[in-house]
Amino acid sequence: MTELTDENRRRIRWLFDNDEHDLALHERPKCHQDGTSYNSVYGRMYADRPAPTITTGFMTPGRGRFVHPSEPRTLKPAEAARLQGFPDTYCFRPEPQRPATRSQLAKWIGDAVAMPLGYAAAISALAPNLDDFKS
Repeated sequence: MTELTDENRRRIRWLFDNDEHDLALHERPKCHQDGTSYNSVYGRMYADRPAPTITTGFMTPGRGRFVHPSEPRTLKPAEAARLQGFPDTYCFRPEPQRPATRSQLAKWIGDAVAMPLGYAAAISALAPNLDDFKS
């Protein structure tokens, strides 16, 4: 999991202390306090709504709505991978005996096309030709 700054820990705590999902403007960094068109930055996920798009910034609260819905922290790589449709048994490793770095995990998981979406797209693309394989 990414190391959070004290300031980001405070922002996350504010979301939970105030039962909010969007960080108030006065709690945001100064460069965001004049307003932003991207309210999800520093946001907390909703437990009862679809998850946001998982990007390479999922371990950083300032890059989207990536604060866990019920725990004061950002998503863990395994949670983000699960949201992308990877099975819990999937092993992310650059080499068999070497664990992945945080930046590798963020890139691999965040850049992935969600597996259920990839499956649906492949079936849709192949469907017109499936009759050709029937004997």
